[in-house]
Formats: sequence, structure tokens, C-alpha cells
Amino acid sequence: MMKRILVLIAFSLVLIGADAHDGYPKDSKGCKMTCITADDKFCNSICKGIGGKGECNWGVCWCTEVPNKNDLWDPKNKTCGGK
Repeated sequence: MMKRILVLIAFSLVLIGADAHDGYPKDSKGCKMTCITADDKFCNSICKGIGGKGECNWGVCWCTEVPNKNDLWDPKNKTCGGK
């Protein structure tokens, strides 16, 4: 019985983390959000706005644990600036 409960808890934790995505947040034009290097507060506020956490890496914001991947820049669908 205890083994089943532990397996159920472990499986639940895996499912909870399965919906989180990492990537670059995009602006209204579909471009990556830029930042001043080491300006983690700015990026964290942008990423919190879409449900995740963030930091500034090499001049662009990077978000982790974002629930909706549509809020992130998609390298396959490069729509930055309507191009």
C-alpha cells in the first residue's frame, strides 16, 4: 500500500513539471526580449508576467517554467517584425 502511494506521488510530480517550458519571451512584434546584461530584475518581471521565472543572458531574456509555450519565441516560426 505504501509503495503505491509513493509511486502515485512520484507520478504526480512528473505530470506537474511536464507542462513547464523554457525559452525566450517575445515582445509584441514576435521578437526576443532584449535586456542589459545582468539586468535580471527586468527579465524576471517579464517572465513572471507569463507565469515563469527569468534572467538576462547575453543581452536577451531567458524564461523558465512558463506554462504556455505560445508565450515564448519559436525558432521554427521566425516572425520577428512581421517577417
